[in-house]
Amino acid sequence: MSLVSFENYRKKAKNAELSDTEISGRYEFQVEDERRIIPDVINKLDLQPSDCLLDIGCGPGALLLPLSYRVEDICGVDNESAIKRIREKSKGLDNISTVVGNFLDLDPSALGLYSKILIYSVIHYLASDDELIQFLSKALKLLAPGGRMLIGDIPNSNKKLRYEQSPLGLSQVEAWKHKVSNTRPTNLGLSADSDLIVINDDCYLHILKFARSQGFESYLLPEPENLPFGRTRDDILIIAHQ
Repeated sequence: MSLVSFENYRKKAKNAELSDTEISGRYEFQVEDERRIIPDVINKLDLQPSDCLLDIGCGPGALLLPLSYRVEDICGVDNESAIKRIREKSKGLDNISTVVGNFLDLDPSALGLYSKILIYSVIHYLASDDELIQFLSKALKLLAPGGRMLIGDIPNSNKKLRYEQSPLGLSQVEAWKHKVSNTRPTNLGLSADSDLIVINDDCYLHILKFARSQGFESYLLPEPENLPFGRTRDDILIIAHQ
């Protein structure tokens, strides 16, 4: 993850006034939509009670904590402030482990293998195409044979433009802007991050092709429209051969 964005999310997670929803990069008015993420992730990852799940960029645990009840073991990776929130909320849950740090800086051999990996609303905070490949290469090494990896909630500038120019989009853009303008800001005191990867249709294809070049199968999946950003984002599913 870009160092600026990583530090920004550390600061947000440290802010006691912000909710887990806000820390995760969503708006308070999206709380109900946010709850629909869980069944969508369960379905796409085909989560089973015997699974060992790795949540890379888990934030304060908005997804990790409810998913912990669906798997045998779950491990979350993120900044120390986010992990502190998870540890405070997960007391008594012995199937949750956490790792503090930027995933790009971690030694993958220390993490082991996982039958399922979740990377949700994360990769658009990477700094470049090279960093994206580095991130994916490291994550794929952690996927056990027959395992599944979901790269979820990927914003696509091309898809967003197509939506905004559609009849439905044209009728809803102003209402969306009004909602956002009436929501309390969560970026106060944070640094603007101008060093971020461009996510578009070509980037999607780049991810799909890279995964296949490494011997995995990969698929572009739509997000349900009733998720927080469902009309402008997609998911990518990667499956390891047995």
